[in-house]
Amino acid sequence: MKNEKFDIGITELFDFSGLAFFEVIGLKNVMGAHTTSVFEGTLMSTGAPILPSFVPGSQTFTDDSGSILSRLNNLYMTYWSYQFQNKIQGFAQKALNEHYGKGKAPKIWNLVKEITWFFVNSDPIFDFPKPLPQNIIEFAGISVSKVKPLEPEWNEILSKRSKNVLVCFGSIASPTTMPEAVKKSIVDTFAAFPDVTFIWKYEDTESGITSHLNNVHIVKWMPQNDLLADKRVTMFWTHGGMASLMESAQKGVPLIVVPIFGDQMRNAQIAKRHGVAVIYDKMELSNTKKLIGTLKEVLENPEYKKSADLLARILATERVSPRQKIIDAVELAGRFGPMPRWTSSGKEFSFLKYFNLDLVLLFISIVFSVILLILFVIRRCVVKLGFSGNKEKSE
Repeated sequence: MKNEKFDIGITELFDFSGLAFFEVIGLKNVMGAHTTSVFEGTLMSTGAPILPSFVPGSQTFTDDSGSILSRLNNLYMTYWSYQFQNKIQGFAQKALNEHYGKGKAPKIWNLVKEITWFFVNSDPIFDFPKPLPQNIIEFAGISVSKVKPLEPEWNEILSKRSKNVLVCFGSIASPTTMPEAVKKSIVDTFAAFPDVTFIWKYEDTESGITSHLNNVHIVKWMPQNDLLADKRVTMFWTHGGMASLMESAQKGVPLIVVPIFGDQMRNAQIAKRHGVAVIYDKMELSNTKKLIGTLKEVLENPEYKKSADLLARILATERVSPRQKIIDAVELAGRFGPMPRWTSSGKEFSFLKYFNLDLVLLFISIVFSVILLILFVIRRCVVKLGFSGNKEKSE
């Protein structure tokens, strides 16, 4: 691989194996990437600000309300998210230590600091307000493909009723592995809305789990993006992956989000903040009554649709496309290589310096010293004026 003499290497900064591999083959012009929002370890390595008081962490389940509970939760989750990423990089570090010998191998985090460009799966509009340096490129939406015409079978399904709901929990967490109580609750919820057609991505189409319902179609696969673009789709019940949220946000479809793990909790809070979604706790999926009430809220409250349509119109305004952002950054990296001048000096700061804790300690030390000096001067003045305790005792 060394003989190939690659110009650029692009690698995910989740497990860091690509970064370690590039180091071994001598490829220094590296671009980092996250398929989620940017992780805390990456932020610290780039010198970008981490503000847990109002910017939710990469894997947090809190909002940006600024309440005491929200800030406490986010502070903990921000720390936990960093430790999660730090633990994973430890495996790549171990591999480098075995290759070069312990004490001789470069540090993974130092290699991250040398990266100029980073790609992250977020959108500046469909996100929490946050400060990011110019070398962190947001490309969410790049996976959203052009809408294709629906096949006749899908048109037939969507034409049966005035309201249609898509149900999909992603490709990792299969609904076939859900507890039986959860499956029953979901099916009973479908039964409570006979005037609504549900299209449920459920891999075991031969299970007969919804055979007694004529308003439910279970499928192994669905053209999700194309269906969401159809105005007959009323709502999307999703796990909250960023790809699914961007598809629905661009199409103006209200959501029920049941986040399962990772960045999905944060994504769900983003959708809720924009008024397009209700977040539903996965641990409450067996609560049929609550589930029915949540679906009824989103299906019958027009405010969710209004917010979704507004968001779709905003996202449709002319901006630099995610694809063009990536092309521009790759061209810069290819022409000029690593450019330290475009990275923040904060990446070299210690923890104390990064959060100005050294200034706080300095201020406290100065105040404490001034107080001690004042007390010392007062004591000397009292003694000099003859008001010491010893003199009064002798008299």
